[in-house]
Amino acid sequence: MIVSEVRRSPSPTRGRYLLLIVVLLLGGASAGVPTHHLLLGQRWKIETQACLAHAAAAVPHDPLLRSRLIDVCRAPIEHRLALFAVGGAVLMLAVALLLTWLLPHLLLRRMGERRPAPEALSVRAAAIASQLAVRRAPAVELGPWLLRQPFTVRAEGATRIVLPPGLNRRTTDQVDAVLRHETAHVAAGDVTLVWLTRSLFWALPMLLAVPVAIAVTRGEITDAFWLDYLARAALLWFGGYLLVRGIMRDREHEADTHAAAAGSAPALEELFTTARPPRPGRLRGLLAMHPSPARRLAVLHDPDRLRGMSGPTEAVASGLAVSVWSFGTTLLGWGLLGTPFAVYAAGVAGLAAGALLAATWGLALWSRPGPRPPVGATLGLAAGAAAGLRLGMDPAALAANQGVGNWWLYVLLPLAVAGAGGCVLALAAVPAGFGPLSPASAAAPDRPSPGRAAGADWRWWPMAWVVGTVMFAGGLWIGAGAAELVPLRTAAGVGDPIGVFWLIGFTSGWIVPAAVAMAALAVVVAVRLGRRRAGPVFGAGLIVGGTAFAVRWLVPTSEDGAYESAALDWWTAAAAGCTVVLALLFRRGATGLGEAMLAAPVAALTVSAGVLLRFLGDWDDPVAAAGVYFSRPLAMIVLVTLAVAVLAGLLPAREAPSGRRFRWSVAVLAVLTGLVVLGLLLADGYFLVPAR
Repeated sequence: MIVSEVRRSPSPTRGRYLLLIVVLLLGGASAGVPTHHLLLGQRWKIETQACLAHAAAAVPHDPLLRSRLIDVCRAPIEHRLALFAVGGAVLMLAVALLLTWLLPHLLLRRMGERRPAPEALSVRAAAIASQLAVRRAPAVELGPWLLRQPFTVRAEGATRIVLPPGLNRRTTDQVDAVLRHETAHVAAGDVTLVWLTRSLFWALPMLLAVPVAIAVTRGEITDAFWLDYLARAALLWFGGYLLVRGIMRDREHEADTHAAAAGSAPALEELFTTARPPRPGRLRGLLAMHPSPARRLAVLHDPDRLRGMSGPTEAVASGLAVSVWSFGTTLLGWGLLGTPFAVYAAGVAGLAAGALLAATWGLALWSRPGPRPPVGATLGLAAGAAAGLRLGMDPAALAANQGVGNWWLYVLLPLAVAGAGGCVLALAAVPAGFGPLSPASAAAPDRPSPGRAAGADWRWWPMAWVVGTVMFAGGLWIGAGAAELVPLRTAAGVGDPIGVFWLIGFTSGWIVPAAVAMAALAVVVAVRLGRRRAGPVFGAGLIVGGTAFAVRWLVPTSEDGAYESAALDWWTAAAAGCTVVLALLFRRGATGLGEAMLAAPVAALTVSAGVLLRFLGDWDDPVAAAGVYFSRPLAMIVLVTLAVAVLAGLLPAREAPSGRRFRWSVAVLAVLTGLVVLGLLLADGYFLVPAR
């Protein structure tokens, strides 16, 4: 029986093809740069030395002007280098797309003779295609007798479902289940695009080998650089393999769930239960491109297993994003050298990397939020970010002061990226009231259509992508900036955590953007919660902030001047917000962190507003003072949140308390905040000295 139309929900797997394209582009660019050095390296060296000599002779006493003159002179040289990198990336993608078109035709030709399926089977397939919202029904054919597995391919001008002749021994329901599964692939819209996974295995090694072949013919293969190049190429290929494996497995699960929603769940269970188990061997199971029947049956029974990405896939996504940021910064630096836009290279590359992670890891998480966030969802981000640094950056670029390797980058940047992922996870875990802020809208549940995952917040996708882009780009910016500041701090003989936090949280160049982002995120959380939940959370922030403000002005301190007093004000406001973040995160996991992103800035700004109003008549420039008092505490909250939000993917998520339990929780949190602020004020000498 054919039930009513069952549309397929938007698939996060489709976004992972973007990651495949990024692998190809990075591989092509990585091959283009050494090719340039092999063919034009000597010319590049001579022209660069000539620019340095000309600038030194023309401007001997003005280093700044001399640097500008060098950039103008070297611009055409570096533009040519960038052109080789871009050309390699474009060539790699073109070869992969050509193979994507060619491989299906070769498959059908190699398979041999096919014949049209019986008319009754074709009519049945057309009805199933209509049920699954496929406008043009695929042609159904029977393959040769040696064919064991059905497959779907687009070639020779049509989409074709090729079935094994032995399928006629199955029951009608089981045949319908197979047809629904294959038609679900057509409904996913990636029947052609999936061949990009096969073409990657051909195109990537083929073009990455070009500079190696040139080096062999020129007798330059003995250079130690080629060991590093081959290691990077192997790491990139392995990342592509893990990505392909994740795509192939998840698309099978998605086709199963779509077919099950259309009425084939019992038949699919029969097929998976009676299917021949895969050959034994743990390694064989790990490397397999398709999930085992047992795994497919488990996902069919519990679709929440599909939430987010698998650990290896999210590690690859994170590594590719960091590679886009690091390599993109270098590439844009070459291409924009000598122009006014060169200073924006790192920012543009960071936004591109953030958008990539938000569109892949972030939307995969939002599409399947389920009742609980996936456990360990942030660990893959941290591991992948560290691998991405190795893939996308030359080790010499990691050198810090006095020739010492700045390995802080391998610690702080992955931590910041994983922390940004924890914030995205927390926002997705917040129970949605669906704004605008009205009781009616807050009470309106999400009503999924048939075949759509319950709880999936499709209307939040655009906002989720924008917020995720800002979070991940900010995490890259803050993590890289902190890695530069920490060695400077320790080189000066001061390594205490308070001094480091002071330097990074209160004096960095990203203070104002981070504060604005924190305030905007609080608004997003409030809208997502709806009035019925946002109101109590906002009120809790006011109570906690009011408690911190009261302790600040009731406890005598020993500060000597106006600046020291202001510094204690900033620390008090930041401590109120950070206490909220830590308490809710450790108490309720990702759901608590989501609500803390509203309550924490409210608590901090309550303290700042109280201080500003108390001394309203004493400020020389009230607007400037307000900017400082609002931005510095919020920036410190952002820093602490990024440092601990990785735990959002590890701690169990718990529901928010209500009624009397909620009021008691707010009271306990206010008392805890008061004690933290009291300890801070009693130790003011330690907190007031950023450098000792």
